[in-house]
Amino acid sequence: MSRTTTSNYDTEAAKSSKRPVWIIKISGVATFFTTNTFGDIDSNYKKYMKNVRYSGPKINLDLNTFEWGSLTVDIVDTGNTFTNLLDDPIAINGVEVNLFHGYQALDFADFSQFPDMFIFKVGLADDYLVYTIHARSNGSQ
Repeated sequence: MSRTTTSNYDTEAAKSSKRPVWIIKISGVATFFTTNTFGDIDSNYKKYMKNVRYSGPKINLDLNTFEWGSLTVDIVDTGNTFTNLLDDPIAINGVEVNLFHGYQALDFADFSQFPDMFIFKVGLADDYLVYTIHARSNGSQ
Protein backbone atom coordinates (compact mmCIF):
# COMPACT_ATOMS: atom_id res chain seq x y z
CA MET A 1 0.00 0.00 0.00
CA SER A 2 1.46 3.35 -0.96
CA ARG A 3 0.95 6.47 1.11
CA THR A 4 -1.66 8.80 -0.37
CA THR A 5 -2.99 12.16 0.79
CA THR A 6 -6.25 14.08 0.42
CA SER A 7 -6.52 17.66 -0.82
CA ASN A 8 -7.31 18.77 2.77
CA TYR A 9 -4.09 17.12 3.97
CA ASP A 10 -2.08 18.75 1.18
CA THR A 11 -3.55 22.18 1.98
CA GLU A 12 -2.72 21.83 5.68
CA ALA A 13 0.78 20.47 4.95
CA ALA A 14 1.54 23.53 2.78
CA LYS A 15 0.86 25.97 5.63
CA SER A 16 3.88 27.44 7.38
CA SER A 17 2.26 27.03 10.80
CA LYS A 18 0.82 23.56 11.47
CA ARG A 19 0.64 21.06 14.30
CA PRO A 20 1.42 17.47 13.27
CA VAL A 21 -0.44 14.55 14.83
CA TRP A 22 0.54 10.86 14.74
CA ILE A 23 -1.92 8.05 15.49
CA ILE A 24 -1.44 4.29 15.83
CA LYS A 25 -4.18 1.71 15.68
CA ILE A 26 -3.42 -1.77 16.99
CA SER A 27 -5.51 -4.47 15.34
CA GLY A 28 -8.28 -5.77 17.61
CA VAL A 29 -8.03 -2.82 20.04
CA ALA A 30 -10.76 -0.17 20.14
CA THR A 31 -8.43 2.52 21.50
CA PHE A 32 -6.31 4.59 19.11
CA PHE A 33 -3.13 6.12 20.58
CA THR A 34 -2.29 9.67 19.46
CA THR A 35 0.36 12.35 20.00
CA ASN A 36 -2.15 15.20 20.09
CA THR A 37 -5.79 16.24 19.60
CA PHE A 38 -7.29 16.81 16.15
CA GLY A 39 -10.52 17.81 14.36
CA ASP A 40 -12.98 14.99 15.10
CA ILE A 41 -11.20 13.32 18.04
CA ASP A 42 -13.46 11.31 20.37
CA SER A 43 -13.16 9.13 23.46
CA ASN A 44 -11.63 6.23 21.45
CA TYR A 45 -8.42 8.27 21.06
CA LYS A 46 -5.94 8.53 23.93
CA LYS A 47 -3.17 11.17 23.90
CA TYR A 48 -0.49 8.84 25.25
CA MET A 49 1.91 8.46 22.34
CA LYS A 50 5.34 10.06 22.01
CA ASN A 51 8.66 9.46 20.22
CA VAL A 52 7.34 8.08 16.93
CA ARG A 53 10.18 6.72 14.77
CA TYR A 54 9.31 5.39 11.31
CA SER A 55 11.57 4.10 8.58
CA GLY A 56 10.04 2.88 5.34
CA PRO A 57 11.30 -0.14 3.37
CA LYS A 58 14.42 0.53 1.28
CA ILE A 59 15.48 -1.08 -1.98
CA ASN A 60 19.00 -0.62 -3.35
CA LEU A 61 18.97 -1.73 -6.98
CA ASP A 62 22.74 -1.28 -7.40
CA LEU A 63 23.55 -3.66 -4.53
CA ASN A 64 20.45 -5.83 -5.00
CA THR A 65 19.48 -5.43 -1.31
CA PHE A 66 16.22 -4.84 0.53
CA GLU A 67 15.59 -3.58 4.08
CA TRP A 68 12.25 -3.97 5.82
CA GLY A 69 10.62 -0.84 7.23
CA SER A 70 10.34 -0.33 10.97
CA LEU A 71 8.26 1.57 13.49
CA THR A 72 9.09 2.33 17.12
CA VAL A 73 6.56 4.13 19.31
CA ASP A 74 6.59 5.03 23.00
CA ILE A 75 3.26 5.00 24.84
CA VAL A 76 2.97 6.74 28.22
CA ASP A 77 0.53 4.43 29.98
CA THR A 78 -1.46 6.69 32.30
CA GLY A 79 -4.47 4.88 33.69
CA ASN A 80 -3.15 1.44 32.58
CA THR A 81 -4.91 1.73 29.21
CA PHE A 82 -2.12 -0.11 27.39
CA THR A 83 -1.25 -2.44 30.29
CA ASN A 84 -4.84 -3.71 30.27
CA LEU A 85 -4.36 -4.76 26.62
CA LEU A 86 -1.45 -7.01 27.58
CA ASP A 87 -3.25 -9.82 29.36
CA ASP A 88 -1.21 -12.15 27.16
CA PRO A 89 2.03 -10.38 26.09
CA ILE A 90 2.95 -13.23 23.75
CA ALA A 91 -0.32 -12.80 21.84
CA ILE A 92 0.59 -9.23 20.85
CA ASN A 93 3.58 -10.42 18.77
CA GLY A 94 2.67 -10.35 15.09
CA VAL A 95 -0.37 -8.11 15.65
CA GLU A 96 -0.92 -5.50 12.93
CA VAL A 97 -0.25 -1.81 13.66
CA ASN A 98 -1.50 1.02 11.45
CA LEU A 99 0.32 4.37 11.52
CA PHE A 100 -1.45 7.59 10.48
CA HIS A 101 -0.17 11.15 10.08
CA GLY A 102 -2.14 14.37 9.90
CA TYR A 103 -2.57 17.79 11.47
CA GLN A 104 -4.68 19.18 14.32
CA ALA A 105 -7.02 21.04 11.95
CA LEU A 106 -7.92 17.84 10.05
CA ASP A 107 -10.54 15.17 10.64
CA PHE A 108 -9.30 11.57 10.81
CA ALA A 109 -10.62 10.83 7.29
CA ASP A 110 -8.00 13.26 5.93
CA PHE A 111 -5.04 11.61 7.70
CA SER A 112 -2.48 9.77 5.59
CA GLN A 113 -1.95 6.07 6.35
CA PHE A 114 1.48 4.45 6.15
CA PRO A 115 2.06 0.83 5.10
CA ASP A 116 1.01 -1.72 7.74
CA MET A 117 3.52 -2.96 10.28
CA PHE A 118 3.49 -5.96 12.65
CA ILE A 119 4.56 -5.95 16.31
CA PHE A 120 7.61 -8.06 17.11
CA LYS A 121 8.55 -6.72 20.55
CA VAL A 122 7.05 -4.67 23.42
CA GLY A 123 9.33 -3.32 26.14
CA LEU A 124 8.55 -1.64 29.46
CA ALA A 125 10.78 1.20 30.72
CA ASP A 126 12.34 1.20 34.18
CA ASP A 127 9.70 3.67 35.36
CA TYR A 128 6.95 1.07 34.64
CA LEU A 129 5.00 3.79 32.86
CA VAL A 130 6.31 3.91 29.27
CA TYR A 131 5.94 1.01 26.85
CA THR A 132 8.00 0.87 23.66
CA ILE A 133 6.37 -0.92 20.75
CA HIS A 134 8.61 -2.23 17.98
CA ALA A 135 7.03 -3.20 14.65
CA ARG A 136 8.28 -4.16 11.18
CA SER A 137 6.98 -4.51 7.67
CA ASN A 138 5.17 -7.67 6.59
CA GLY A 139 7.35 -10.71 6.09
CA SER A 140 10.08 -9.71 8.54
CA GLN A 141 8.83 -11.57 11.62
